[in-house]
Amino acid sequence: MVSTYSLLLLSGVIFLLQSSFLPFLFNGIMQPDLWLTVIALASLVVDRKSALLLAAIGGLLQDVVTSNFFGLHLLPYLGITLLFLKFGRERYNKHWYISLLAVLLASVLYVIVSSVIMGWAGSRYPSLFYFVHLGIPLVLMNGGCALVLHNVVWMLKQEEEPRW
Repeated sequence: MVSTYSLLLLSGVIFLLQSSFLPFLFNGIMQPDLWLTVIALASLVVDRKSALLLAAIGGLLQDVVTSNFFGLHLLPYLGITLLFLKFGRERYNKHWYISLLAVLLASVLYVIVSSVIMGWAGSRYPSLFYFVHLGIPLVLMNGGCALVLHNVVWMLKQEEEPRW
C-alpha cells in the first residue's frame, strides 16, 4: 500500500507540471501526458487501490483543466489502469524497457479510446492524419517521460514486511 502522503505529493507535482510548466515548454497542443505516463507505470508497480485512485484523480483533474469533453481523460485512464492491473502486473519486472513498453502501449490505447469518445460525443471523428499528427508525437514524448519517471514511480513501491 502506498502512503496517502506519497500519492498526494505525486499528484500535486504532476498537476503543477502538466498544467503550468509543460505548456510553456511545448506549444500547448502537443505535450507529454505525465498523468498517463505515471498511471501506466503505477498500475504495474503499486497496489490496486492506489493505482485506481491515481487514475481517477488524474482523469478528473485533466478533464477539469483541459475543459474538454468530460470523461475524455477519466475513462481511458481508468480503462488502461484496469487492463494493466488485470494482465500486466504478474509479468512486470523492474527493467526500464518494460516501463517504456507499458507507457507506449498505454499511449496508443489512449489515442484510440479518446478518439472513440470524441466520436460518440458528436465531434468530427478524427482522421488518420489526426492520429499521425497528434498520436505519434504523444506516444514518443510519453515514452521519453517513462524513461525519466521509471525510478520515481518505483520509489513509491513499499516492500512488505518479512514474515517470520
